[in-house]
Amino acid sequence: MQHIKLEILAPHPLAGIRTIKSSRIMLGRNPESTVAFHADGDRGVSWDHACISWGPKGVSISDFGSANGTYVNGIRVSTASLNEGDRIELGYGGPGLRVISSHAEFQGDETIKLTVPKTLPPLLTLVPAGRSANRSRSKRIFRQPLITLGRDAQNDIAFEESIHQGVSRFHAEIVYRAGEYQIIDKGATNRTFLNRRAVLCSTIGSGDLIGLGPEGPELSITVGEDRCPVRSGPSSKSMSAAVVGLILLVISVLAFEPDTPQDSASHQIESVSESEFIEKAVIRFARAMNNDIVAVPESMVRSIHAYVSILTRDQRELIIEKLRGADSLMPVVQHILRQNGLPPALAYIAFQESRFDPAARSRAGAVGLWQFVKPTGRAFGLKIRGSIDERLDPVKSTHAAARYIKSLYLRYGDLMLVLAAYNYGPGNLDRALRKVEDPVRNRSYWHIVKKGHLPRETGQYVYKVIAGWIVASYPERFGLSPELASKDT
Repeated sequence: MQHIKLEILAPHPLAGIRTIKSSRIMLGRNPESTVAFHADGDRGVSWDHACISWGPKGVSISDFGSANGTYVNGIRVSTASLNEGDRIELGYGGPGLRVISSHAEFQGDETIKLTVPKTLPPLLTLVPAGRSANRSRSKRIFRQPLITLGRDAQNDIAFEESIHQGVSRFHAEIVYRAGEYQIIDKGATNRTFLNRRAVLCSTIGSGDLIGLGPEGPELSITVGEDRCPVRSGPSSKSMSAAVVGLILLVISVLAFEPDTPQDSASHQIESVSESEFIEKAVIRFARAMNNDIVAVPESMVRSIHAYVSILTRDQRELIIEKLRGADSLMPVVQHILRQNGLPPALAYIAFQESRFDPAARSRAGAVGLWQFVKPTGRAFGLKIRGSIDERLDPVKSTHAAARYIKSLYLRYGDLMLVLAAYNYGPGNLDRALRKVEDPVRNRSYWHIVKKGHLPRETGQYVYKVIAGWIVASYPERFGLSPELASKDT
């Protein structure tokens, strides 16, 4: 009989460890579910939310078309394999479960266990730094796939509430996936920062600095050897260590532009080929959209690469002008998106729609930063009558765009589908989704693109949005000034 040991995480009233013997485990508010959540207290959980089941390759979880999605280690999934230590969430920020162990026994000699990586993650050392360095010099060393940070005592790194009131109870997680560590914000009130830039999900490496809130505690990172990274400052044990630290710091200043808005991940992919760079950048964009992908179709890489080339070569002077012009408005737009719980990278919808020109007008009657037509603008709160047209107001139109994007997300539960719907229209996208043979498992952007259910124009639109984000995120890669980089992508 297959069985799995799950921990329902605090602060949920059902918190505790359960061993469940079943070949199919239903999670949801349905009282008949194997793990039944509260009908009143867990309204973010769907009636039949997700299912854990066994197959020839091990154990996996499948979302059952839930309203708020199923997340594994902070990444929204339709279907995903599960490993020991993985964290499941029913809805973003909803009830959490952790996989402790699992076994699946079949007739005969074959025994399949939950797969565990053959090699352990590299050592991860976290040292208080920056604003936190004066409070504590203790360091923590981990070698596990999931590390949680927050004020709650259940976290792997727990911060004192009396000192760090700006830290959320369950603030962020560090996850080891596909050979790299990632920091994932867990819907924290004051956001999670990497090298003092707000992020939702980003790869981390030695020398990076994690901050819990803009004024909260900071931790410097070392991956691999158990030694403090340069960022945390020279060791007090010997003068030679201080000299080595100073030399390394000088080398790093000479090698890279100081204070560029790029995170460490951008430098890690500097040496790869152009197509490899584009593929890795697309994966990072998808993860910012809460889409868990590990590879990108070659045709998609080629198309996005072509649009990046158009922007950085054929339209080079225009793009430099537009990126400079967006410098003052982009932070405002991204702040409004964050206020609405949306990834700041969605600002590149506006960049594609209007090149960030609040006065842009199209021959089809679309107006403003987000190119609203009158019916859509009015539907989401903009006044359009006589001499008044709030589509031309960049702040008001961005608030309206955030409401519109949120409505699309609630409809589709997939931010990549939201990008498609923004161009294709929700009615048309609904018809495309009806063509999907298995909508429970395959209700995703990547599947309908693979099956050819979207028109070429819409597919190219999504590629252009991603291309704009790539150029603005990594301008020096394409021979543009690092000063043009978006401050918060």
